[in-house]
Amino acid sequence: STSEDQLLVKKFPSVQKCSEMFKTWPIDDYPEDDPFLPWIHDVFPSIDGKNIHFVAQNRRRCMVGKDMEEKMHFWEPQISLFQPVPVVKDDNG
Repeated sequence: STSEDQLLVKKFPSVQKCSEMFKTWPIDDYPEDDPFLPWIHDVFPSIDGKNIHFVAQNRRRCMVGKDMEEKMHFWEPQISLFQPVPVVKDDNG
């Protein structure tokens, strides 16, 4: 198990307000030093402003091909992050 003191903090100084996350999220300047961290490429608030929705992608799938073997090996841990899971929308508030 991992304790809090073992985690690395990743700050996004360009993100200051939840309402502007979709404009200021660092899509092209996302940290690439942790292969377990999914690439969060879209962030937007719900219509009522109570929730933030994140859209993540397996970065490894973006970097494939003959010249990408080393990068594919580095991103290999992401495979476990994107196994199929059932999703249920809870409308109970």
